[in-house]
Amino acid sequence: MTPGTGVATGATRTSSPTRLVEFLLGIFVLYKAGDFPGWPFSLTVSELAAALLVAFALLRTPQLRPVPGRAYYVPVLLFAVWVGIVILVTGTFSVTRVGHLALWALLGAVIIFGRVHTPSLARGMGVGIVIGTVYGVVRLGSSSYAGRMTGLFGDPNTGGMILVASAAMCIALLERRSSRIVVGGVAFFGIYMTQSRTTLFAAAMVLLWVLLGRWLHAWFAVAAMTVVVTAVPILGAMPWASRFFEGREGSDILRTKILAAEDAKVAASPWLGHGPGQGTVYVPEGRKNFFFHNSYLSGVAEFGWIGVGLVLLLAAVVVIFAIRKRRGNRSIWVEGAVLALLICSQQLGEVLFALPMTMALGLLVRASSPPPSRVVDQGPSVRVAGRARP
Repeated sequence: MTPGTGVATGATRTSSPTRLVEFLLGIFVLYKAGDFPGWPFSLTVSELAAALLVAFALLRTPQLRPVPGRAYYVPVLLFAVWVGIVILVTGTFSVTRVGHLALWALLGAVIIFGRVHTPSLARGMGVGIVIGTVYGVVRLGSSSYAGRMTGLFGDPNTGGMILVASAAMCIALLERRSSRIVVGGVAFFGIYMTQSRTTLFAAAMVLLWVLLGRWLHAWFAVAAMTVVVTAVPILGAMPWASRFFEGREGSDILRTKILAAEDAKVAASPWLGHGPGQGTVYVPEGRKNFFFHNSYLSGVAEFGWIGVGLVLLLAAVVVIFAIRKRRGNRSIWVEGAVLALLICSQQLGEVLFALPMTMALGLLVRASSPPPSRVVDQGPSVRVAGRARP
């Protein structure tokens, strides 16, 4: 683990005491299940856990010294200004959506500021992965998607996205090899049980990135990421993909109709968008509103290509800064997490603004920064045995 950054790299992995708050909230920050009845706005378990984490982080002393974060702050601030412009012009405002975007931005910021003890957060996330996967498998018979795991992580595709990204981040942060093996193995089993084509492909690309990505020049690496991400719809449309996942014809037909409706909505206002919370379309065959099945197009529907361009600029700048580090000092697994999320964005409606994305970007900013001095916090902790690893 790079000293003071709280992010493990290829150079070092050292143990540290577990901070209780981050550990407990880390368990729940992955769970998309359900809204809380009685709230005046929609709120998931993950959003509540993230909000508590941000609130606690802002009220406590830093766990780690802040690192330079202009690669994150500047695009995020520009995006915030653009969202304000879109709201003023379109007259569309959603408390739930704007609140989620604010939480999204703040969560990444407190990670960069060093106010979150990321090793403790990763330990909690690892426990959350195991609990959520076991729960999903036990309740497989009652799943609304026949033969596919749902449960605490949400629907199969969302669950697979959360598992592949969070597992990669955990592997980057967990000190013990045994913990990394258990979390990685359970997560991969969970991804397989979701039977999500996109997330299975994303998991394979993460492993390929870990093996080969560290050897690529920065700009060539970004080009390789771009090719892989843009190839997702093409690969998904190939006959062999349909044969491997037989029985999905009805789902695929509905997806095609949703995509057609998405294209029409995006074409109506491609540069400005329709405002926050407008990433849905009505499909007569389904007799209800559906969320977009493409996070890029969902972002365009809300904030136009300018808004999506600013988010992609954020991801590109952070990744380039991370890749330009010396090979042995890169956090290759966190890079893989960002790649997986960009892949999943092609087939899922809420990925670019999902909490795992801002967590991965925040961790990558910390990993790509010079190692600062550690700041000691006197908050509640549970010491976990461990030793330094080369």
